[in-house]
Amino acid sequence: MNRWQPLDPARAEIRVLDLQPSQCGTEAISCQMRTTSLRDEPQYEALSYVWGSPDNPKEIHLNGTAHPVTRNLYNALKALRHPDKMRTLWVDAVCINQADLQERNAQVSMMDKVYLQASLVVTFWQKTNMSKSMQTVKSFGKDHTRHYTNSPQALLDFHLNWDAWFFRAWTFQEAVLAQDLVFHADDDSLTLQDLEDYLGSLRQHFLRDGACCVSVAMESQRNLEEPNNPFGATMAVLFGLLDARHELRRKGKQPLLELLNYTAGRSATDPRDLVYAFAGLAHDVPPTTSCATISP
Repeated sequence: MNRWQPLDPARAEIRVLDLQPSQCGTEAISCQMRTTSLRDEPQYEALSYVWGSPDNPKEIHLNGTAHPVTRNLYNALKALRHPDKMRTLWVDAVCINQADLQERNAQVSMMDKVYLQASLVVTFWQKTNMSKSMQTVKSFGKDHTRHYTNSPQALLDFHLNWDAWFFRAWTFQEAVLAQDLVFHADDDSLTLQDLEDYLGSLRQHFLRDGACCVSVAMESQRNLEEPNNPFGATMAVLFGLLDARHELRRKGKQPLLELLNYTAGRSATDPRDLVYAFAGLAHDVPPTTSCATISP
């Protein structure tokens, strides 16, 4: 039977994956895909990640049969499995029939609703061995009296070893629309509150008038011989993301031309996605039947 039975756009139908648990993490990845309607307010989490190269795909079990996925998606599903209970996810690369142009366009037009209604948007970074960096970020966020008297290597790792997720077009909309957000690397995670607390510390120690730790950022630049200040360059990305979330909740959707300012430094496989990826945040985008991709 065709696992991608037609969806009814009039009912706002989507497909979700029931990701089966794994006690030890070595079993094959197994998922059941089923159809539901956003009108029924289903419970699911939405995955936000970078698709990655289609070369050398890995296999998962989808509704009992082998199905190829990119290595990035395979890594995400493997890391996000619960040990003792099922986890329900919406994953664009699998839940949308990528070979059906009509379905793909219809689903793209619903993506803002998909991410808005998700109970949690789960961001997965492909970075590895990030536990120490994430713990350092959390510690600075929890204690705003703590000065950046030096640049711990773990903190610099966080600022310099950026995952491609931060520079793709679709991931911006996904994170801005999320009701709640968590950032996963393979061995640890940051909550949205963790990140906001950390940025509060950075704002206090680096951005206010007479900031006490500006010299530390400049020193780290000299030591690492980086073309950009490792704190300043990454702070701009992080503040831009969280500021856009706050603006959406304060003002609602924005004019598309204003939102396109956020495309600076972001990329997409299809250049048209530099517009489509922001359409869900704009109030002045007319309905379109033009082809759109959703490969972040």
